[in-house]
Amino acid sequence: MRKDVLSPEGRRVYELLMSKRDYSLPYHELFCMTDPEVLERYDQFYSALTLAGRALDDKTKELVWAAILIASREAEGTLHLRRGLRCGLTSEEYGEALQLTALAEGSGALEFVHRHWEADYLNRPGTAALYADMLTRICAGSRLEPGVRELILIGSYTALERPEGLALHIIRAKAAGVS
Repeated sequence: MRKDVLSPEGRRVYELLMSKRDYSLPYHELFCMTDPEVLERYDQFYSALTLAGRALDDKTKELVWAAILIASREAEGTLHLRRGLRCGLTSEEYGEALQLTALAEGSGALEFVHRHWEADYLNRPGTAALYADMLTRICAGSRLEPGVRELILIGSYTALERPEGLALHIIRAKAAGVS
């Protein structure tokens, strides 16, 4: 960002943002030039919502972010991958989040079969049983806690806008002890 085009207030807000995040996005730069106060307030909101320690530890937060970014095909989300690596996530843990997100995406095929074919053609073993089997296989030997896996699936189903899977995994998350 060319700091010479910023007002003194814009420079102050931009430097504060960079000291906290070490990156800027195009809309950060736009607000630095046009309305630094809006960016400063947005940054306070974003920091409280996603950066501050709250109910989730940093590793879990970044795994859920990864799942959401994968499901929504957000290529610019690698800053969350870097954050996760800095807080100790491994490529194996990211791989597990990818597998769970891929299962969530693939569940659309199971939902299609359930709605259109299962009763007449494919009721053995049934799509619910197939989904449960696939989930069990993915989770076998998992390094992630069951509640973390459920939160990854909740993030995935939310990003995919699939309420059936979301409802199932909210129930499973509660059963796994997620508050």
